[in-house]
Amino acid sequence: MFIFSIEKQTTLNFGEVGYVSDKLGLHSIHTDGEDAISLHLYSPPITTVKIFEPETRSTLKRNPGFYSKYGVRT
Repeated sequence: MFIFSIEKQTTLNFGEVGYVSDKLGLHSIHTDGEDAISLHLYSPPITTVKIFEPETRSTLKRNPGFYSKYGVRT
């Protein structure tokens, strides 16, 4: 059985930057209904990601998609 609990919640305001490490646990990003942009930068590049599905309480592994590789649009 997987028990999900919120350990920490951080609110960022316009212009602020946040950081999360997968070693810290699961993370989720939400807005309050306003338009927002979320930019994810990974170094080194990741080859697989874990996605938690709360409805089924399962974790899936997926290959991330890339918009560009080494500066060249894919």
